[in-house]
Amino acid sequence: MGWVDLHSHILPGFDDGAPDLETSLQMCEALHELGFTVICATPHVSQTMWNGAPEEVVATARIVEDDLLERLRPPGNGGEVDLAIVTGGEHYLDAAFLQRLEDDRLLEYPLDRGVLVEVSLMPRVPHPGLREIMFRIRVKGLRPLFAHPERYDAAHGSLDWIEELHNDGVGMLGDLLSLTGKSGRKSRKTLERMMDRGLIDGMCSDAHSVGDVHALEGALARLEKIAGGDALESLMTWGRVFTG
Repeated sequence: MGWVDLHSHILPGFDDGAPDLETSLQMCEALHELGFTVICATPHVSQTMWNGAPEEVVATARIVEDDLLERLRPPGNGGEVDLAIVTGGEHYLDAAFLQRLEDDRLLEYPLDRGVLVEVSLMPRVPHPGLREIMFRIRVKGLRPLFAHPERYDAAHGSLDWIEELHNDGVGMLGDLLSLTGKSGRKSRKTLERMMDRGLIDGMCSDAHSVGDVHALEGALARLEKIAGGDALESLMTWGRVFTG
């Protein structure tokens, strides 16, 4: 069993990730070469990016997986390839999200009913009403997972509100590439502080391009250096994210 990438933008044509099928396949192939055997396709879901039916995401993921497995299968070898594409969605907390929540139309992870969410990166204070929205998600029997918490301006000043959410049962997914400084020095330092305080439950690529995937090798080396080899197993599989 290899690693699980819980957050990627590999599906073609949904958002600001892979623009076409060939790019999608290249991204997935490169992730597989790094050691990922499960790739979660999590396109942005919002009023302004994409707000369609979950079935569209699932159908596209099946096309990508079928084409990818055909590409990776050695010629003349009918054996299985250890790789699966599963689906979720990176839900922006806007009015469309609240309607999806009410209608039971969120793009859930295929395990333990997890739902990935994000808010605006820029405000220097936490999103108003955030704890209430997280509570409404949990009331629905879902596990909210917070995308790239280290990148929020509000987290650069204080982690208290992040810790409060974490204590409420909100999972925290950090971006591997933040460890390389891709999102800036503040985000890198914040992620490292969150790891020190035990506030990160999983690490993911959040890959939007082939270049992002190629940069992951350095990020993985950085993660192993600052957190130890065991962190690669505990932070990059299903277990810690969904068990707390």
